Amino acid sequence: MNIKTTLIISGCLLAAALSIYGMVSSREPSPEELYRQYMELPPSQRLGQRDKLLQKAAQGGHGPAMLQMTKDIFMDKESLFSKDYEFWLKKAADTGGNPAVQMDVYHHVDLPEEELFSYLTKAAGQSYGPALWELGCIYSSFNNYNIVPDEQRALALFRQAAEANDSNALYLLYLLDRLNIFPLTEAEKKTDFYQRYRRALGRHDKPLPSFTDIHELDPIEYEFVFRFLLKSMIANEKVKSALKNIDEEAFQNVSEDLS
Repeated sequence: MNIKTTLIISGCLLAAALSIYGMVSSREPSPEELYRQYMELPPSQRLGQRDKLLQKAAQGGHGPAMLQMTKDIFMDKESLFSKDYEFWLKKAADTGGNPAVQMDVYHHVDLPEEELFSYLTKAAGQSYGPALWELGCIYSSFNNYNIVPDEQRALALFRQAAEANDSNALYLLYLLDRLNIFPLTEAEKKTDFYQRYRRALGRHDKPLPSFTDIHELDPIEYEFVFRFLLKSMIANEKVKSALKNIDEEAFQNVSEDLS
């Protein structure tokens, strides 16, 4: 191979290498890279880079970036009720299918009731405890969804929520057993629902009371128990009858307060 041929080949290789380098260097960063770059910035520098990095990542379909958009918007406006917040929260729920995010949409986004209900049922369909609890409350009350109260359906949902370790459902089953309102299954009778409830609570949540006899509670605790049961199952005649028999005056006071 002569010198001229060698130079031509070397030149071609150099041109190809430069072309590849140019393609790599001009490549747009992926949504994941943009999100990583944004999160690596000190908090004081993020605001100026939000449009360039975080919003681009979110627009590229990156779920964590969408959620970070909602957090940043909330920190800016100190409100959950802004159109930008609702937009990105809904996008995050639709993209990732995270049941906790779907429940945030249910609670915080202004949508038609049937659409909100669909987010709730999607989260419940993933055995997400808070969604199962909420759905149980809907089936045990007069509601906005044209759902006729259904005691058996509500109890089944509360039991599923308890299996998913939802603290409200665990406390409800504890009360239904302790006050002899609904019989528990043989397996449930072997379960210490109050201890499970305590373990399921957040670290800073104050627990509702335990008791052997409801009359041993002080007036404030007594009212909390009545209020909890009525809010959970306000359309259930067995619950209302049981509470009336325990203390009709307390039942009337709490009922009027909740109406």
